[in-house]
Amino acid sequence: MTELLNMYLLLEKEKLLLNNLDEDSVEEIENLAEIIAHELAHQWFGERGVDFLYPEWNFFQIKTLINFLIILKEDSLQSSHPLSVADRNSNEIQEMFDSILYKKGASLLHMMNMLLGGNTFKQSIRNYIKKYKFSNAGQNDLWSSFTEEAHRQGTLDKNLTVKLIMDTWTLKTGYPVLKVVRNYSAETVTLSQKSWLNCENNNLTIPLAKDNEWVIYNMQMAGLFKVLYDTRNWMGIVSTLNDPNEYDTIHTLNRVQLIEDSFTFSQAGDLDYGITFQLLNYLKHEKEYAPWMTALDGLHFLTEIMKRTPNHGVFQNYMQRMLSPVYSRFRNMTVELNNFEEIRFKNLVIAEACRRRIKDCTEQALDLFSRWMKTTDPDKNNILPRELKPVIYCQAIKYGGVDEWDFLWERYQRSNVGSEKAKLLSALGCSSETWLLNKYLNWSLDDSIIRTQDAISVFFSVARRDIGFNVAKDFLLRSFKSRGNIPRKYISIIGSEMNTIQELNEMELIMNKSENNLGGDMNNKLPIFENIRASCSSSSLSFALPDQ
Repeated sequence: MTELLNMYLLLEKEKLLLNNLDEDSVEEIENLAEIIAHELAHQWFGERGVDFLYPEWNFFQIKTLINFLIILKEDSLQSSHPLSVADRNSNEIQEMFDSILYKKGASLLHMMNMLLGGNTFKQSIRNYIKKYKFSNAGQNDLWSSFTEEAHRQGTLDKNLTVKLIMDTWTLKTGYPVLKVVRNYSAETVTLSQKSWLNCENNNLTIPLAKDNEWVIYNMQMAGLFKVLYDTRNWMGIVSTLNDPNEYDTIHTLNRVQLIEDSFTFSQAGDLDYGITFQLLNYLKHEKEYAPWMTALDGLHFLTEIMKRTPNHGVFQNYMQRMLSPVYSRFRNMTVELNNFEEIRFKNLVIAEACRRRIKDCTEQALDLFSRWMKTTDPDKNNILPRELKPVIYCQAIKYGGVDEWDFLWERYQRSNVGSEKAKLLSALGCSSETWLLNKYLNWSLDDSIIRTQDAISVFFSVARRDIGFNVAKDFLLRSFKSRGNIPRKYISIIGSEMNTIQELNEMELIMNKSENNLGGDMNNKLPIFENIRASCSSSSLSFALPDQ
């Protein structure tokens, strides 16, 4: 358990409560602030406290964006569930505490804030807390509070209630897809809506101004839904984005959604991948973090599909070309930045550049690590840029040998900082030596060497690497064979790295060998099977990578 909540007492793990400002990255400091604010919010109100204390972090916008992107993926699965479900037993209630509950719930509250306005939203919450303090309240009580205040302030039509609006979001699985088809000669646009998970459809045709080269719906991602445009409208948007003087006339959050939606619809076969790659071409002049984060996340899906195929090298070259302009902006690892978003941006770009084997990135990492190894007291004199430690550690272990591995293992043993030990534990799984990886995995079963609670972190650090995947898979079957079951978390980690029919069959074989009682039909219970099937389907889609 990460934390224990009581009315007047919060219990946290040490690494989630204490910061070492000399060693921790700004992202770790932000994460700690978020966790403490979140837990205190159970007693008071709002992760907005982080935004209030540290406005320069732009925390609320980034957090809202990340929640939005995660939910668009997870709530599109058949294994998802409604946000609110009545008449659950205690075991089922425990299972409900997942990303749908936390992230979709947060996204819908953000949507309500955008719909009613900040003043109405905040006053409704104040009224709700005051009315139900020291008593119980349900979802409908919250909706009533919103409705009453919105009607009082005139921000909601008197014929509407918040319950009428929100029940369609909280009591159903999935989210809407808005299809936008323009009739360019008649100067109209037809809007049709359906759920991502079913075929419900409603149409509305409205007039459109003739001078619109393109239209964009869901301004600044105010609503939790995707938008699919007709091809001509997509190409108009692509043309504007690829103009270095015009691209920022489209709001940053809409650039994010355009990237995300284009990936999703291409993966589903509803949009030609050629359009998606033409859209991504604009990134050469994108200067903000959020669009790049979204684009690299989408490209990670294609990486997973291609990483064990003959096309992997071609895709790697494409990624290097795409990253080259933004990498040149951040390439010097030793230069320290002060702006939080710039630090986050640099961390993202450097990590991706090294992952894509951009030569300069790897050489800088290896040089810095070598110099660190030669220092008199490496535990007290860690000369590495603290924001880039995970990247440098991993590169050194990946391209190094036993000396580098043993050096980093010794740092792990000597460190007494929780966040630093977590980084070291992860990096040790980056090795390209299968015998070292096997030794590391075997150590994870011995709690005199590696704590029991850290064993899953060791397994994850090995399984997520190209070389480590097969090592971890074999270890899983070998180590748990005599025990009669395979822990669910281990199965999910291995499954998340699979993307072919052969690997899907392999996963089902693993499940058949396991007697772990997860309840019901495993194919329906575990989202991991859906993800593998989605990857299998996407791997059959054809697309050509741009030459330039």
